[in-house]
Amino acid sequence: MNLRRLPLYASVFLTLFGFSGCKKEKSTEPKVNHGPIIQRVIATPSEPFIDQRVILECRAVDEDNDDLDYIWYSNKGGTFDRLNDSLVHWTPLQTPQEYTFIVSVDDNRGGHDSKSLDLRVVSRFDTLIVSDDAFTFEKSPNRNSHVNSHFSSILELSGLESGDGLADIYLKFGQINITRRIESVILQLNSFQIGIQEGTYSDVYKISEPWNELELTYNNRPIHEFTPVKRFIMPNINGILSLDITDLVNYWINNPSGNYGIMISPLEEKYRVFLSKEGFFDKSDVDSTSCPPRIIVKYSN
Repeated sequence: MNLRRLPLYASVFLTLFGFSGCKKEKSTEPKVNHGPIIQRVIATPSEPFIDQRVILECRAVDEDNDDLDYIWYSNKGGTFDRLNDSLVHWTPLQTPQEYTFIVSVDDNRGGHDSKSLDLRVVSRFDTLIVSDDAFTFEKSPNRNSHVNSHFSSILELSGLESGDGLADIYLKFGQINITRRIESVILQLNSFQIGIQEGTYSDVYKISEPWNELELTYNNRPIHEFTPVKRFIMPNINGILSLDITDLVNYWINNPSGNYGIMISPLEEKYRVFLSKEGFFDKSDVDSTSCPPRIIVKYSN
């Protein structure tokens, strides 16, 4: 054999027959898909007003970095600007109520996750109807306005016809919601005129100690601040009188234990009344549903 040709024979042999013992088989096992995971669903603000647009955000992760599809749902309606994004805007219906949102995430490879979020939508306004009311007469110092059912139905500013002289009105309202920021507070009184055509100057005072509407008389009336928080002229026509008492209510919020209500005191002896919880003498004459003194609180964002 020609030894110089041996390497050539070896090369041909390897080419033709190869090394079957060293050949690797290809794996046919499919790659495992990791589904998406929703970490958080966030609403901003977390307790919106009915006229606020809400930002809804779904924070999800996917180990395989797949492109994710989103879909949002609200159980009670409202308006979405879009439904298929991780961040959407939603506007509630004009009714305070609880909503539940469900957001679903899909990676289009069989992976899926969903999560819900409860959201309370509230009114921008609160109405607090008077909880305690009474009036006292200077010339009848022991008289309580709730003893006689006739007088328990009205709050009088003065009593020319009855001969009782000037009357002071005492009003107390419930606790203000201190979890929200206040924009303004309006005291509304339904005034009803009897026979006098001129307005009456009156002062509003902050009361400084507790009182009981069933026991209040001129002789045991509570102490009030010396300086009035508001002076106003009662209108010459029947209707709603609105007074801004925002500063006073902010004081109550900062000092909740000092919320003893207000006293309204006339400066002139002219007959007027403020309708109270039960309406006036003849309920056919006056719409009793609009009678109670009230506080209208408007909240800000």
